[in-house]
Amino acid sequence: MPGQRSLFVHKRAASMMETTNELAMTANGHGDTPLLTASRRGQLEVLRTLLAEHGVPLEHTNTDGKTALHEAAQEGHVDCVRLLLGSGAQVDSLKKADWTPLMLACTKENLAVVEELVKNGASLSLVNKDGWTPFHIACREGHTFIVKFLLDSDPGCWDTRTKNGRTPLHTAGRVYIYPSLCAHRQCEKGRKHQGLSLAGMVLQSLEGSDK
Repeated sequence: MPGQRSLFVHKRAASMMETTNELAMTANGHGDTPLLTASRRGQLEVLRTLLAEHGVPLEHTNTDGKTALHEAAQEGHVDCVRLLLGSGAQVDSLKKADWTPLMLACTKENLAVVEELVKNGASLSLVNKDGWTPFHIACREGHTFIVKFLLDSDPGCWDTRTKNGRTPLHTAGRVYIYPSLCAHRQCEKGRKHQGLSLAGMVLQSLEGSDK
């Protein structure tokens, strides 16, 4: 009968939708759900579908403590980062060792991702378990444009030390980072050392006299 057939089709569709939703929530042995995998791979349309049609949890973490935002930020997928943030992802969520998405983004040379995170309120002052800030990490990696952007966003972000006493100058990975740190006009340290040679600034920092 038509009515019974319609009811059967409805139940069948509901069952299939329930199964699909369960699959969307399923994690593999590393704790990765389809949302985390799509974020890591930069699969924007898959992300849209998972978020819009299946209501997958944004803050699910894998065995490394990473959320979807961590994955997208680390791999440099700015469109995915923007979508996740617009959907309500926590911008300063912490993975293992207390790394934020911004810290992971600073390990890669992708300024657009860093800008998007900072625009959405990512903290430049949070530290990981070793006392490293995003600025420390950007200096270590030698990403000049990211260093300059972070300085412009927070002129005081240079004034920090890790748990073992390292300043951003200690962690700077390449020589051309030093001018970005020392010549920043709004940086009190730059004014304090005005007139010193670049080598002199570096030496003072390495000797621990840069306070």
